[in-house]
Amino acid sequence: MALLVLGDSHTIFNFGGVAEAKIYHVPGVTMHRAARDGLASLVPSNCHPEANDILVLSLGEIDSRAQVPKHARLNGRSTLEEADALCDRFTVALSEFRKSCRARVAICCIIPFNPYTLDHQYYADSEAASADAKIIRDRMNERLQGMGIPFIDVRKAFSNPDGTLIPSKSDTTLHLDPRISAPMLAELETAFGRTFTHMDPPWPNAFPRAEVTKAEMRRKARKELERSIKNVCLLLPGAPRLRSALKARWAKEASPARVETNKGDGNQLRR
Repeated sequence: MALLVLGDSHTIFNFGGVAEAKIYHVPGVTMHRAARDGLASLVPSNCHPEANDILVLSLGEIDSRAQVPKHARLNGRSTLEEADALCDRFTVALSEFRKSCRARVAICCIIPFNPYTLDHQYYADSEAASADAKIIRDRMNERLQGMGIPFIDVRKAFSNPDGTLIPSKSDTTLHLDPRISAPMLAELETAFGRTFTHMDPPWPNAFPRAEVTKAEMRRKARKELERSIKNVCLLLPGAPRLRSALKARWAKEASPARVETNKGDGNQLRR
């Protein structure tokens, strides 16, 4: 029985200290995308959930922090109404996915929030943004917990009374500290009736803990190619002019239509 974890960057930090976890990080993925395109579209080609495996989904943090407030204003409804609408769509997508997924599917909670990472543009002040962030996350977690699959909930171990993330138990941004694995190990044992073990994750950069996907290999290969081209150009006559031309071309390629900015994970993916 394998433990597979699929989702946004919180897969790495929530489960990085669990030795048995095979982590499949899909940068910038949201519940909205999962509901729109289907959960099967998120599964990397090297992830093969089999019968008796456990597949834990980790989604929703980006939605709760950035997308729900934004779309609530665009759609002219409250953030709770927007959160419910999103969860309604996700419930349908989850039901469809479970029909074809051979593994036992579970879902992880949306963890407590860092108030300094919230987008305040839709609120009167930072206090209002924080208050609404807690309301949104509480509602979304309530909905996730009621979806009829195991709900992995470690919020109590990492949350202040006001719903914010305890800084000393974080990566200093918006993730949990993966080295603090005891709460996750206990939740997994309760949910699945088996013992999981601790491992020391890579630190302070925990991202290498995730499995390398083909998409990630292509991204790294392209970056290496770009770096090599830049180095060669510096050796050629007229290098400054060539370098300027290349910069202009790369800037054009990095237009909004071709770049997806992952506001939640702090990464930028070039298409």
